[in-house]
Amino acid sequence: MTITGTLDQWHEWTGSALKPGPNAVEGGIAPVLASPEQNLGVYVEANVWLEHPLT
Repeated sequence: MTITGTLDQWHEWTGSALKPGPNAVEGGIAPVLASPEQNLGVYVEANVWLEHPLT
């Protein structure tokens, strides 16, 4: 899962200002990577899909 947003959006969503580089956010299992030069924050959460037989 990937969530991208401006630094203003991340401030609105998290209630905190992001510093350049990786940032821990409450409830997140991965850091938000912030780039002030690009006005962008990116959160990438790894997913693993498994298939199980029903019988």
